[in-house]
Amino acid sequence: VPGVISIGDEHYQTISYERNPDASDIRIQLQSSTDLVGWEDQDAIEVTPGTYRTGTAIAPGARQYLRLEISR
Repeated sequence: VPGVISIGDEHYQTISYERNPDASDIRIQLQSSTDLVGWEDQDAIEVTPGTYRTGTAIAPGARQYLRLEISR
């Protein structure tokens, strides 16, 4: 589930997901893109249990998309 969180005057995109506790052999990587073509790995900062944000604030007028890459 996508969202936005404000910290002071900065706004950060968030993504929430529920991890399956039985799927201990998977890796979940937060990625971001400005064009939906090129994706870059991001460090995920936990805001609340199951909700993570990027470390970089959203620039005014900029487009930023998030996704989760799931692999074994």
